[in-house]
Order: sequence, then C-alpha cells, then structure tokens
Amino acid sequence: MAWPVLLYVPNLIGYGRIGLALVAFWNAQDPKLFVTLYAAGFLLDAADGYAARLLKQSSEFGAMMDMLTDRFSTSGLLLLLARRHVSQVSATSAGASSCLRAGLAVALCLFLALLDAVSHFWQVCAASVTQASSHKAAGAKRLVRLYYRRSILTAVCLFSEMFLLLHFFWGATQAGSLGSDYRFGLAMKTVYVGCGAVYVLKQCISLAQISNAVTLLSQSVRTKEEDATR
Repeated sequence: MAWPVLLYVPNLIGYGRIGLALVAFWNAQDPKLFVTLYAAGFLLDAADGYAARLLKQSSEFGAMMDMLTDRFSTSGLLLLLARRHVSQVSATSAGASSCLRAGLAVALCLFLALLDAVSHFWQVCAASVTQASSHKAAGAKRLVRLYYRRSILTAVCLFSEMFLLLHFFWGATQAGSLGSDYRFGLAMKTVYVGCGAVYVLKQCISLAQISNAVTLLSQSVRTKEEDATR
C-alpha cells in the first residue's frame, strides 16, 4: 500500500525542521542553543532532499513546505538581527548617528527578508504560468539556471546561512552574551568574510530570479496574445 503524501519520509523530516525552527526561535535569547538548533534544522534540509530522491518520494506538498520553511527561517533570523540593532540603541544613550546606523541596519535586514521572499514567490509564479516541472526548472536567465544546479544551489545556500549565523554569533560576542571566552579569531573572521561574499552573490541571484520571472511571465502573455489573434 502506498504511503499517504503527508507521511512521506522527506515530509516527516520537514516537520522536524519546522519543530527545530520553532524551538530555536523560542530560545533566541540563548545564542549557543539558537545557533545549534537552527543549524541542525538547516542540515535536515539537505537530508529531506536526499531522502526524496533515494525513496522516490518527491511531492509538490513537500517541495512547497520545504521552500516555505526556508523562507520563514531566513526571515526570522534577519528579524532577530534587526531586533538586536534596535535593542542595542535602546539599552544605551545613543546619539543621532548611532540611531541612524541602527535604523539603516534594520531597514537593510527587512529589505533582505523581503527580497528573499519576493524572489522565490515570483519564481514559483513563473513556474506555474509556464507549466514548468518546478520553480527550479523555470530558468530563462543563465545565472538562474546555473544557480539551480544542485551542487551550486547547496553551496550558495550553505555559505549564505553560515554568514547570517556567524553574524548573529559575532553580535552576541560583542554584546557579551557569551562571556569573555568567546572571541572571533583571524580564521573565523576569514570564514565570515568569505561567507559574506557568497551572501552578496545570493542577493544578486535573488534579483536575477525576479528578472527571470518577469521575462517568463512576459513571454507567456505575449504568446497568449499571439495565439488569440490567430
């Protein structure tokens, strides 16, 4: 007897990811616990994809749940970073320049969260309209097609999430939340900068996803108009 889609192994792993994310954000005041739980949930993201391919249990439900979990997790982490900037200003008698820097940092975090969500939403819409097999298969732009190669997708997402986690952890060390034993050495700073470069690349890819979706949607509309005039 075939298993119901809701009980597919990759989807069970996905439920575990959601649980880990909820517990992580509930314990966001404990940086070490948060980073550990968040990282565990991210590693399970690779596990559910592997299980789906190995067991032939891919499903639209699982793909959508996986993408939504990624979006909410990343957005939640960016909102945590934004809240930290606000709390740092609130905890001190900061001047106008500090308030301005904090405001710009919060605006940047919110923009990055919005860009991540909007780019994937447009990509999914384009895949639906063009009847592609998945949002990963809807690629009119070369950069988008290159990004969705499995090895590249895995590497870019991994290093991008590492950058956000390292940024969160670095902020905790500077705020003294981890005590005096935690310091960012040269090696860690090098990893941080390298991951940051990949994160910047990912934002360029997000913009390319929006451009890619607009191109595909425009082509679809033009094709329908041409068919209607025949």
